Amino acid sequence: MSNVSISQAVFDGIRHKPDGKGDRTIVWDKTLKGFGLQVAASGAKSFVFQYRIGGKSRRMKLDGKFLCLETERKQRNGGKPRVLPSATSPLAAARMEAEVVRAAIAQGRDPLEELRQAAAASRTMLKAIATEYMKREGRKLRSKKERERIVAKHVYPRTSGRVRSRTSNAATSSSASM
Repeated sequence: MSNVSISQAVFDGIRHKPDGKGDRTIVWDKTLKGFGLQVAASGAKSFVFQYRIGGKSRRMKLDGKFLCLETERKQRNGGKPRVLPSATSPLAAARMEAEVVRAAIAQGRDPLEELRQAAAASRTMLKAIATEYMKREGRKLRSKKERERIVAKHVYPRTSGRVRSRTSNAATSSSASM
């Protein structure tokens, strides 16, 4: 683990360096405390942010999800959300998200816990929508029990935290191209 100023050249040139301690290499940024670039043994790269809250160390992936969550929260509260330009590089998008995470921590919030709660809420919401649909339209269906079984078997298990609104898809499209 080293400290460098993470730039596009560093992002492009970094490789996993096996050190016997794990299957990941993390390079921390000099300028933005807690911001890092993680490289897996497979070569997959992702941006991370590490912080402490309540005496616990937390590390979260910067993939645009918290930025979307924060944008939706600001819109609900009548605030002006940050807009992520579509031409933004993955590095710039990750830095922007790291700043948003840092601001949330400064307010005493736990961004990783907020993401986990939002994922749980979206799973619950999908299940509630499907249940309501079955109540409303179930009598009209020829095979209500079969459709309930299919949804329970194939839809619910695969949507664990991946159900997103239209806004979150648009905001993460540029950061997903890493």
